Amino acid sequence: MPVRSQKDEYLSNISNNSVYDFIEIIDPRGDFTRLNDINVIIKSLRNMLMTPLGTYFFDPTYGSRLHEYIFETYTDETKEEIIYEVQSRIELYDPRVTVNDVEVYFSKNDKSFLIVAEIERDEMKGELQVVLSEYNMQYSFDVK
Repeated sequence: MPVRSQKDEYLSNISNNSVYDFIEIIDPRGDFTRLNDINVIIKSLRNMLMTPLGTYFFDPTYGSRLHEYIFETYTDETKEEIIYEVQSRIELYDPRVTVNDVEVYFSKNDKSFLIVAEIERDEMKGELQVVLSEYNMQYSFDVK
């Protein structure tokens, strides 16, 4: 069987509307790991949710306010605000994605929480998981 070139593979994916991307993890063949379909969307949404709102200079609407909840008291009201933030940001960022369910789990040991969202796009379903903690926060700095 002949080896397919990257161009052939690219053209094949365009014709069947497949969505794919590469991540910075090296696979056993020595190539970057390839993500397909819903996993590409999950990666993109996770990056958006973990980025503090307003940190991208050319797109101030990219990101979320989730990092603001890390040091909040964990109450039912906080949980509802986090769920609303996840749903509204996903709808704004990619309106083709449907959010079917969002759950928030608070850690008892440290300042962190886990978000699990069931999402769907074009008949593809997946689970988006985001962990935010005081240890993986991204900070924005104003450059003057």
